[in-house]
Amino acid sequence: MSPTLTARMVATFDQMSEGRLLINVVTGGDPVELAGDGVLLDHDERYRLTDEFLTIFRRVCAQESVNFKGEHLEVRDAKLLFAPVQRPYPDLYFGGSSLAAHEVAGKHIDVYLTWGEPPREVAEKIAQVRQAAAVHGRTVRFGIRLHIIVRETENEAWAAANELIRFVTDDTIAAAQKTFARFDSAGQQRMSRLHAGKRENLEISPNLWAGVGLVRGGEEPHWLEIRKLSPRAFASTSASGSTVSFFPGIRISRKRTVSRSCSFHCSPLSKIRPGAHLSTSARSARSRLPAPTLKSKLRSAPALPR
Repeated sequence: MSPTLTARMVATFDQMSEGRLLINVVTGGDPVELAGDGVLLDHDERYRLTDEFLTIFRRVCAQESVNFKGEHLEVRDAKLLFAPVQRPYPDLYFGGSSLAAHEVAGKHIDVYLTWGEPPREVAEKIAQVRQAAAVHGRTVRFGIRLHIIVRETENEAWAAANELIRFVTDDTIAAAQKTFARFDSAGQQRMSRLHAGKRENLEISPNLWAGVGLVRGGEEPHWLEIRKLSPRAFASTSASGSTVSFFPGIRISRKRTVSRSCSFHCSPLSKIRPGAHLSTSARSARSRLPAPTLKSKLRSAPALPR
């Protein structure tokens, strides 16, 4: 997809959602899948393409008239007539564990994302991205994605985790791991290395379990939280909008939204993975939009000509 066309689509969706659009950029990590999409570039070349794409995209969204010629992309007098609601563009989210990815993040990205890894390894990636951003006079925010399993006892928490893969056979694991082995994604390689495709290696850090990653590519680990909380107390904790800690050394800011939201695929290379989406679900967003508002908008719509 053209970065100029992407900028137009982003502006349109951002106006339709009243400034609630979030964008997740994924460069791609499966050479076989990418070849099927017509992307015949190696790992580092794809990140150079991503760099060029985002260079054009960001400048066009800022309503510059852009002339650019790079190794992979060229535009002449690229421009945007109608700007997004969020200026100069909606926040860009991005995850990647290679040095090439960190360079792109430091140069272009607003929020760098990581899967759950042992805290020391996460800290190393954060430090590298911060250093890359500093070179460009920028700062980057950070996020981590984990599934949380909460039970009142440790045994109950582990039982709930193991229940998730109760029907996964050794043959299924072997077939999945064979597929993952072809990936050139540094993130996938790091995740596979942590458990080596073996059931006995799934606790990759204290209370950090990577069981679903045996059969799902890029699957983020589960953090096991042992708490004695009433359902009401837990709902208050998770929906308060404050910063809470589920993972040693990592703090997660939970941001509440109160109206409509939509997600948008803007990858220059391939599909955006559902596992990295950051927008609120359409169902929950719709449920928060007051019914009278919907009715009033319907009543105020002009009648169609007969």
